[in-house]
Amino acid sequence: MFILHRIVGLRREMYEGGGQIIQIQKMEGRDIINLESEEEGLV
Repeated sequence: MFILHRIVGLRREMYEGGGQIIQIQKMEGRDIINLESEEEGLV
């Protein structure tokens, strides 16, 4: 179930246009997410 949910969420976010960065946030890299999102202006 965990893997399935991760794959589905990953695909959806990729279609939304921020798959990789959002993927990091879901994993465990909130700090990294904040740094990257500030540069790209996704947040």
